[in-house]
Amino acid sequence: MLEREYEFYKKNEDKFLKEFRGEFIIIVGEEVVGNYKDELDAIKYANSKYEEGTYLVQCVDDESKLTQRYHSRVYV
Repeated sequence: MLEREYEFYKKNEDKFLKEFRGEFIIIVGEEVVGNYKDELDAIKYANSKYEEGTYLVQCVDDESKLTQRYHSRVYV
């Protein structure tokens, strides 16, 4: 789940670091649909616009080169 979004992020990580460093981006499919300085604001926006389980909120930061993955809840 969300592999497509994560792979899109990894493929474009250098570009995103130049454009969104220190921000949280929202990825749906292969598109950045929002960027926020505050993590909670990004999550609130994504929850209000997109179905749970269809987006990735990703912190764009190269300090540690660790990737944080935020998944919306999915009910099956």
